Amino acid sequence: MVDLSLLPDTPVEAHIEPGDRAAAAAMLEIPAGLSDAPANIREALRRPDWEEWKAAIQAEMDTLIGNNTIELGTPPAGAQIVQAMVQLRLKRDEHGNPSRRKARYCARGDTYSAGPDVPVFAPTAPWATVRALLSIACANKWYVKTFDVAAAFTSVDRTGLPDLWLRPPPGLGYSPGQAFHLKKNLYGFAHSPRAFYDDYTAFVLNLKFERCAYDKTLFRRQTPLGIIYMSMYVDDALVVASTDAAWNELLAEIKQRYTLSSVGDATLHLGLTIDYDRENGVLTLGNTKYIEQLAERFNISLGSKETTPFKAPKTRLYPASVTQETPVGAREQNAYRAGVGSLNWLATTNRPDLAFAVSQLARYLQSPTHSHTTALVHVLKYTVATRAKAIQYRRDPIISPAIRTADDPTSVSANQLIGFCDADFANDVETRKSHTGFAFLLNHAAIDWKSSQQRLVASSSTESEYLALSHCVKSAQYLRHVLRFLDLPQLSPTPILEDNAACICLCNSDSHESRIKHLDIHLHNARQHVARGTVTLYYVSTAHQAADFLTKAVPAPFMARPMAVLFGSDISVWDAGTKDMKKPEERFLVPFAPITAKLGKT
Repeated sequence: MVDLSLLPDTPVEAHIEPGDRAAAAAMLEIPAGLSDAPANIREALRRPDWEEWKAAIQAEMDTLIGNNTIELGTPPAGAQIVQAMVQLRLKRDEHGNPSRRKARYCARGDTYSAGPDVPVFAPTAPWATVRALLSIACANKWYVKTFDVAAAFTSVDRTGLPDLWLRPPPGLGYSPGQAFHLKKNLYGFAHSPRAFYDDYTAFVLNLKFERCAYDKTLFRRQTPLGIIYMSMYVDDALVVASTDAAWNELLAEIKQRYTLSSVGDATLHLGLTIDYDRENGVLTLGNTKYIEQLAERFNISLGSKETTPFKAPKTRLYPASVTQETPVGAREQNAYRAGVGSLNWLATTNRPDLAFAVSQLARYLQSPTHSHTTALVHVLKYTVATRAKAIQYRRDPIISPAIRTADDPTSVSANQLIGFCDADFANDVETRKSHTGFAFLLNHAAIDWKSSQQRLVASSSTESEYLALSHCVKSAQYLRHVLRFLDLPQLSPTPILEDNAACICLCNSDSHESRIKHLDIHLHNARQHVARGTVTLYYVSTAHQAADFLTKAVPAPFMARPMAVLFGSDISVWDAGTKDMKKPEERFLVPFAPITAKLGKT
């Protein structure tokens, strides 16, 4: 049981106004029938648009039969028959409008296992890599393309796997004794994603691509026609090409092996809207339509005016054991989990301002209370109110991003990776753990960020910052490796801006060993990489710490500056951040070396 004396003076439910509980419960009642696609064929049969769905299902079966993925027949005695199902989806365009009905015939993977010796893990592209690719494309005036491998899993043979039969879908007139003989892999099996990844990787490596050792979904190739970078997320590819000829060459080669769909300029990738003005050098990552659909789903008004994710500054959420509240009902719990999951997708794609709020809400998925659901509704309202917020990469900065040092203004290279790291000491009243937040910028906007509770209990604010810096430096290592593979080597140490002077001293000197001698060895990697010259630490005031709102709930005026930095909307804050430093040697002393990228001219 937590000592209630540890709670702050602000009441636990300070962000809950009278009547908000009932409103929150009403908003979390997801309207029945709002789903844009039937859950199964039985539901589709009862809908007025059944004929359209039936046509989509029949087209799927015809495609599978035509590709020799399945073959209709009568299974022999003793044959292994696996249950199957049909997934129905309504595909949408980049504007969020329904474009076509899609049916997918899948095996019931829960009724079959290929065995422990068959690999099932398939890597997917990290969002940091995707954003880095887009940032580099914008900086170099390159082409951003995309394609989807149609029926990807069904293009791989079942070599070495047992002989299987599948039940046909109902409602299409198949005889009771008929079944489909499986000739190739199919969606639904646990091993299918890995089988496609291996097949596709072998194919592109045969096309003289190189694969990144640090991101197994990132590929690179240079030909006389230009440079190609390709990131794969299962069967969705994001391609950055230095010339249109290089893109057309790749497209012709891929089409010799796979059937492609959604080929062309990248306007929608993995649900993220991409608005790329190539001539003017502005690339915007937005999610306006998705958020509007979220508002419809949870009954949130599009006219919401909230300005912060949490209503009150320093708002903290507590478990039911502290507040003595009763968990909400099962339906509200399901809606709560759905809402947190939707916000989590936004927080990991293009909305770093939601990261801290989501990390707080996600702790109570098991048994949320009314205070948690009310907090979720407020975060949803804030998300809807700021639905136009988007990350914006620019070829040229809004103003000249000169940083005032003790001696001279130093120009910031657009290709320079810059990090911000912060921690909030002991902000969890129940566990007394601290919270880590860090972000990295490339070409004037964020490409990577994180907001999470620390796993260890820090004994001081300096120690909590030291632990946060350890994880921040790990991300810096990864990003430097990826940028080197993308022909953008960081020739100087990556600057990381920290607002705790004692933490910087711990990393730059070994004269304070007694303060951190109890920490595990792996937590000292920040000090090691400072000594190696991988990163360099510089002091920045808390008022200009761009990672501050990743560690705590802050008022709207204190969110404006870090949000402007991370979203790329106001680079002038870097220069403004040097005016209130305590000493000249503590200013924004970032020794940016000129970066010479090994990239061809457009």
